[in-house]
Amino acid sequence: MARFNLNLRNANAGGETPIHLVIRWDNQRIVVNTGQTANPKQWDKQAQRLDTATNNPKRLVNRQVNALLSGRVAEAERLFTEFQTIHKRKPNGEELLSILNEAFCNKPAISKDKTGLFDFMESLLNEMATGLNPKTGKPYARQTPNTYRQCLTQLRDYGQSKRKRIDFDTITLDFYMSFYDYLINKKGFRLNYVGKIIKTLKTFMNEAIERNLTNNIAHKGRRFTAPREKVSNIYLTRDELTAMYKLDLSKEPRLEHVRDLFLFGCFTGLRFSDYSKVKPEYIDFKGGIIDIPTQKTDELVSIPILPIAKAILTKYRGKTANSLPDSISNQKFNKYLKEVAVRLPELQNIITDEYFIHGKKISRSFHKWQKVSTHTARRSFATNMILEGVPSQMVMKITGHRTESAFQTYLKMSPRDNAKLLLQGWEQKFAINQ
Repeated sequence: MARFNLNLRNANAGGETPIHLVIRWDNQRIVVNTGQTANPKQWDKQAQRLDTATNNPKRLVNRQVNALLSGRVAEAERLFTEFQTIHKRKPNGEELLSILNEAFCNKPAISKDKTGLFDFMESLLNEMATGLNPKTGKPYARQTPNTYRQCLTQLRDYGQSKRKRIDFDTITLDFYMSFYDYLINKKGFRLNYVGKIIKTLKTFMNEAIERNLTNNIAHKGRRFTAPREKVSNIYLTRDELTAMYKLDLSKEPRLEHVRDLFLFGCFTGLRFSDYSKVKPEYIDFKGGIIDIPTQKTDELVSIPILPIAKAILTKYRGKTANSLPDSISNQKFNKYLKEVAVRLPELQNIITDEYFIHGKKISRSFHKWQKVSTHTARRSFATNMILEGVPSQMVMKITGHRTESAFQTYLKMSPRDNAKLLLQGWEQKFAINQ
C-alpha cells in the first residue's frame, strides 16, 4: 500500500522552504514538489500541515495553503489508483513522477510540431484555470486569465483584419509597430489598455522561450515596449468622505448600503473584490483589527479599524453575517454610488481628464462626482494616509503593495497637496529665530 507524506525540504531553514510530497510503495520512493512553501516555525511536523491555531496571526493564510496541500495529496492518491486500475499494476517511480510533475508543476509537455502561438496561448489559459502560478505556488488571480484572453482575442482580430499569419516567428519589431497602430488607430483603445495587451504578449513569448517552443527574442528589444500613460484618477479627501458619511440616506436603503460599503473601503484600503466579501472571522472587534487574505495576491494584511469603518461595522452588527451591508455587482454598485456622490456639493467641482485616442490628445471635463467608482476607495485611503503623515511603508503594509512604484500609482496628490504636506513637516524646522 502506498504511503503519502508531506515533508519540508529543509526543516532547519531560516525562512521559506519548499513542501515536498514523499510517496513510498513496494520499496520505491519518489519526491514531488507541491508548489507550496512553508517556514519551519509554522510547520506542524506531526500533522504534516501548517499551524492553524487560533492564536496564530497567519492562521487564515495557513488554512488556505493546507487546503491546497490536501488537494495535492488527494490528487496524487487518485492518479496512483487510476494508473493501477488502467494498467493492472502499480506504476514504477519514473512513471509516477512523470504523471505527478505534469499534474503539479503547471508546465505539461507540449508537442512542438503542432503547437503554434495561438495553440500555446490556449494551452496556457487552460493551465491557469486549474493550476497554480509557478512563481507563487498559489492559484492565479481571478483577473489574470481574463487579461491573457483579451490579448489572444486582439491578436486573432489583428491577424484576420490584416490577413496575416501570427505565430512565434512573426512577432518582430515590424509586427509590433503594425499591431500597436492597429490597436490605437483602428480599434481606438486607450494607451494603457494597449500597454496591457503588449505586456501580456511579451509574457507569453517569455514563457514560450522557457518551454523551448521558440528562440525568437525580438520582443525583448528596447523598442518593443508596453506603453503607459498617467491616468487622471481621483481620490476623495477626508472632508468629502465625512460629508458623504453624514448624508441622510435612511429612507433609501439601496443607496445607504452602497454608501456605507464604499466608505468601509475608503477607510480600510481594500479592493472592491475584498471589501465586498469580508468574512465574519476576519474581523477582530475586540482588538480593533481586520486580518484578511486579499483575493488578488492572497497576501494576509492586517488593517486597523478606523472610526468611520468601526461605526459602519457597529451599525450592521447583528443585522448581517459580517456586520457589513450585502454587496451587489460592481456595475450596479458604481451606478448607485454615483447617485450618492451627485448629492454632495463638495463633489460638484470640475476636473479635466486627458488621454490619447487615435494618437491625438483628448481633453474632457467632468464633475468630480462623475468619476467616483469602486476604485476610488483604495486610492482615497492611500492618499489620505500619506497626507496625514503616515509613512508609505506603513501604508503599504495595509494595502498589500510589495513595491514603492506600484504603490505610487495609487497616490493622487496634487502638486498643491504635496506642497502642503512638506510645509507641515518643515515649517518649524525652517523657522526664523527671533
